[in-house]
Parts: sequence; structure tokens; C-alpha cells
Amino acid sequence: MPRLFFVIALAVAVVLASAAVVLLPPTQRLLVALSPVPHLPDADRLAVARQLVWYFVTGENSGLARYRADERAHLAEVALLVRTAVGILGLAMATVGLTGRQVVRRDGWQSLNQLRRRALWATAAGCLILLTSLTLLFNTLFAGLHPLLFNAPWWFDPSVSLLINEFPPEYFRAAFFVVLLTAVAVSLGLSVDWGELRSRHKKNPRSSTGNTGV
Repeated sequence: MPRLFFVIALAVAVVLASAAVVLLPPTQRLLVALSPVPHLPDADRLAVARQLVWYFVTGENSGLARYRADERAHLAEVALLVRTAVGILGLAMATVGLTGRQVVRRDGWQSLNQLRRRALWATAAGCLILLTSLTLLFNTLFAGLHPLLFNAPWWFDPSVSLLINEFPPEYFRAAFFVVLLTAVAVSLGLSVDWGELRSRHKKNPRSSTGNTGV
């Protein structure tokens, strides 16, 4: 059982940590650039995105007065989702540490390393499958996911909604791609035993340059 909990918790931690990337200013610039809105300058949308990220993180809602009541209700649920995800991330990381110790005590460090690599490879494979699904079925998945996560109205008329004009579906499509690609990169990067690679390089430093001879 500790092995199963370790695998699940590690996958959850990697995906949620990767999702946090979308809150960073460089990522926001990328997402805005990938989802242009003809009548709204990118600089204005980026300023709004930063206000919303600040609201999601701190709860400061002074920048929400520009939105309608139903839009503010939806944003409040998004903020709750973000804070819940942070809590789940902390719980997942604690679970990784606790179950990892149990695996080491029972089976040793080598067994834990093998389990870690397999869990990370499975996480990367799952994210690649999701990427393929998003490429083919984004609109269906996007619409189907919202009723599972939100109670407040979430389908807004673009002709009257400021929120959906500032952040059209293309913005979220790009965000999902960034999160999943980051999760794949993080999974593959963490699956590599960098210490072992450095040790091999020190033992055979000429292996990377080849045997030139004289």
C-alpha cells in the first residue's frame, strides 16, 4: 500500500507543481501572446491577468469591480480551486516523504529509486495522452470539466462578458498545453539519476568526448 500511495502522491505533486507555472509572469505573457484578442491590447490583458493571479493567491478583490456579479462568483470559485490545489500539493508532497520512508525501510533505497522512476515515467506518459486528447477534443473536455469543478455560472456570452473576452478559450487551451508539457519535462527530468550520471562521468571523463588517440 505505501508503494501505491507513493506513486499516486508523486504524480499529483508533479502535475500540481507544474500547474503553478501558469501563475508566473513570463508564462502569463506567453499565454496572452498565444491567445490574441483583436480589440484588446496584450498589455492591458496582461495587467488584468496579474490582478487576477494576485486575487487568487491573496484574496485581494479590489480589481474585480469591473466584472458582473456572475463573473465575480465564477472567479471566487476559481480562487477557491487554486487554494485547494495548493493544499493538495502540500499534502501530496508530505505523502511522498512519508510513504517513501516506509518503502526505504522495507525494501531499501534502490527499490525506492526504481519505484520513483516508474512513477515519473507513468506520469509523463499520462500527460502525453492528455495532450493528445486536448489536441483532438479540447472544446468537449473544457465544457465537460467545468460542471464538475464549479457551481456558479461559467458559460458567458462573449457579446456581453468582459471576462470571456479578456480570456477566451484559446487562452485556456494554451494554459493546459503549458501545464502538461511542463509536467512531462519535470517527470522526465526527475526520473534521471543525476548523481549516478555525475559519478559515471568522473570515473570515465573521456567518454563524452570520445577516444581521440595520438
